[in-house]
Amino acid sequence: MLSADRVLELLEPQYGPFVWEPRCGPIAEVVFTILSQHTSDVNSEKAFARLMERFDSPEEIADADVGDIAECVEMAGLANVKAPRIKSVLQEIRRRMGALNLESLRYMSLETAKEWLTSIQGLGPKSAAVILCFSLGMPAMAVDTHVYRVARRLGLIEANVGITQAHL
Repeated sequence: MLSADRVLELLEPQYGPFVWEPRCGPIAEVVFTILSQHTSDVNSEKAFARLMERFDSPEEIADADVGDIAECVEMAGLANVKAPRIKSVLQEIRRRMGALNLESLRYMSLETAKEWLTSIQGLGPKSAAVILCFSLGMPAMAVDTHVYRVARRLGLIEANVGITQAHL
């Protein structure tokens, strides 16, 4: 079985060294991840930019009218699902943490951080992995059908591991 480090080593001569940088902060990543569900990158990026232009802060989004959020994110599709989900997830994070801040996840074990995020209705294992990996640099892998298939072919996960277990 190949390790991720070995895969990076094999790819480095062709693509250069991998340098990780966060896409955005954890709270923004939560919003972006929800917007990216069931849509293209182009549409989710436009919706995210529009939402950030309309509201000055994540706190404003958490307190905004769902209709106003939906209006901003309609190009991402499923606005009537995503807008209330964004609002409720942000409110739940604020309720649990006392503020819209997820930096403390950085100091948790990967398993604990995943469990914390997935305990919030609207965030599943794939979303949790995206948030932890893309914003906090934690070694989580968002596993969809395509990633699962390629990871098995590369030997990153064993052939007998199911897609649900691949998130663990």
